[in-house]
Amino acid sequence: MKTFFHQAPFVRFLLPFLAGILLAFYVSLPAQLLIWTAFVLFLAVGWLLWQRKRGLFGLFADLFLLTSGAATVALHSYTPQTQTEQFVFTAVIEEPPVERENSLKMNALVSSCLLDSGWTKGSEKIILYIRKDSLSLTLRQGDKLMLDATLKPVTNAGNPYEFDYVAYLSRRHISRSAFVESGNWTLLQHYAQNPIMNVSNHIRYFLLGIYGESGLTGNELAVASALTLGYRASMDNDLLSAYSASGATHILAVSGMHVGVFFIILNMLFGKIIFLQRHKIWWVMLMLGCLWLYAIITGMSPSVLRATLMFSIIVTGMGLRRRAYIYNSMAVSAFLLLLVNPANIFDVSFQLSYMAVLAIVFFFPKFYSLLNFKNSLADKSWQLACTSIAAQLGTAPIALYYFHQFPNYFLLTNFIAIPMSSLIIYGAVILFVLSPVPVLLNLWGQLFGIIIYVLNSFIFFIEKLPGSLSSIRFGGWENWLAYTLLILLSIWLLTRRSKYLILSLVVCLAWVSGSVYYDCRDALQKQLFVYHSQGNTVIQLVNGRQDMVWHRSRKEPFPVNNLTRNVRIAMRLRQTIFHPMDSVFVHPFPDIQAADNYLCFAGKRILIFDRLHPPRNLINNAEADIVIITQNIRTNMDEILSRCTPGIVVADASNSPDKAALWEEECKQAGVSYHNTHRNGAFVADMNK
Repeated sequence: MKTFFHQAPFVRFLLPFLAGILLAFYVSLPAQLLIWTAFVLFLAVGWLLWQRKRGLFGLFADLFLLTSGAATVALHSYTPQTQTEQFVFTAVIEEPPVERENSLKMNALVSSCLLDSGWTKGSEKIILYIRKDSLSLTLRQGDKLMLDATLKPVTNAGNPYEFDYVAYLSRRHISRSAFVESGNWTLLQHYAQNPIMNVSNHIRYFLLGIYGESGLTGNELAVASALTLGYRASMDNDLLSAYSASGATHILAVSGMHVGVFFIILNMLFGKIIFLQRHKIWWVMLMLGCLWLYAIITGMSPSVLRATLMFSIIVTGMGLRRRAYIYNSMAVSAFLLLLVNPANIFDVSFQLSYMAVLAIVFFFPKFYSLLNFKNSLADKSWQLACTSIAAQLGTAPIALYYFHQFPNYFLLTNFIAIPMSSLIIYGAVILFVLSPVPVLLNLWGQLFGIIIYVLNSFIFFIEKLPGSLSSIRFGGWENWLAYTLLILLSIWLLTRRSKYLILSLVVCLAWVSGSVYYDCRDALQKQLFVYHSQGNTVIQLVNGRQDMVWHRSRKEPFPVNNLTRNVRIAMRLRQTIFHPMDSVFVHPFPDIQAADNYLCFAGKRILIFDRLHPPRNLINNAEADIVIITQNIRTNMDEILSRCTPGIVVADASNSPDKAALWEEECKQAGVSYHNTHRNGAFVADMNK
């Protein structure tokens, strides 16, 4: 370990700094206290270094870095805006607008607001939705708009096990959104960001224009734009789903492979210029300038920044004729990215990017040494297989934790997708070089489009293979155990000490024990879910590992499968039956008694009122544990309460917000518990209690 830390000293710095960041996110401490503590520790570290007290120096250096990490979080603290406000404001579009069904979605920075006292400077980041029409479709990143709209706090839907969208946006310092109708906005200026971003936007849209002139359209244009320029606004859901299911999503995110290919191209171009070889400083500056320009053009995602920082260190080392150590380069890039924005630690792409590279660097040599091929093609294929397996080993726990799915044919996909994606990057460079000659541009554009078409066809083919994607529940505890096991096995491979292998077996035993416990618990689960889905009714009953979902929607088709997916994965449900609401009493779930408006499940009486089953169907005053009201039935709460005695009344999102609020007031006056999904999110009842 001493040798390792000597070669990669920044790993030693990164670990306590990382611990301080994590500590500050979970334990709130005053920023001034942290800053002054860090300053005092810095002075102490300097004094100990001067006095050459190595033992205490290491301890105080770690404390300084830990405190500095916590102070970095405090300095980047963000207070969400929770008020609803309507006013005129100007905003600059910060990311490429994404086309949706009825609107365009974009991130924007509010630059000024018109208040009673006049125009006031603003700096709030918001999510902006603009009604889709011929004019809004022309909007681009960097455009400055004047808008008349209402800013509202962003909220989660409130459904169980859903993605915490509010927390995700808060880490990006966004808490409010606005929907703008046609005619309520005006374009003020193109390219209104800072000079660097304006240049990058000019170049990006210029290159996208070349793609259009070459004849690329549809999915071919979308993949070329995403793969080479990091422009994913034109990717539709079907194409994204296909790449996700096949395990090829990583090639659409500009990352180390893309930056590496660009580095090779630059080195080939500049390496043959005699002046640059004699004056290395100019070669370094030119290489760094091009690399960072490419990073800016492709959107500066965490994967791009990580790769660009690493290659910048490599370029600098080459200029100084020193060899860069990959672990140290990674630690430097991670340290700088977290220093700029400590919330990067929770960014999925940041986590996947670093875990993929770490796994490849560590496991690839060990896998590759297992087999030796003399044939060049076989050797290259084995290298690709080892790289893919190593990357999947490092990223699988994170991917399973966040997305709960695993692409079973990832190895087959990468055998084709990785070489073809590299070919597409080289092909794009040739396309841009040929752009001044229209005839050559069109000819190469046709060939270029065919290459991308073949890649897309292969991806769609993999997606449609039986069992291409497995849905797997993977909780936080499993994620930690998986990486603990991976670390222990890695240490055992390095040291061959039996104690690490024994500890690995202990972790496996804990994993199996936890799985058995949750399996036993899941077999006894009985729950009712009334989802919040605007304008729709979705009711789910869970009985052990089985469940039934009843649904009705104003729009068809309605993705009820997607709405209930997180619950089905989290609760390890195996047999889901979907039925329209009309059949809720016709096709009862096993272990359910149904008659008229009634469902009886796990000893609880559930009464459902909808258009087909209004309260007048009840002849006698009936007792019910749960009353569910859907579809804006034409009645008031007095009529419902006169025909039944409910434990709680639940109004779902198929009812209008106004009517649901009126029923809430009537229940309050009658002393009856009430749950409004518009206000409280989904209703969840444990039927075992």
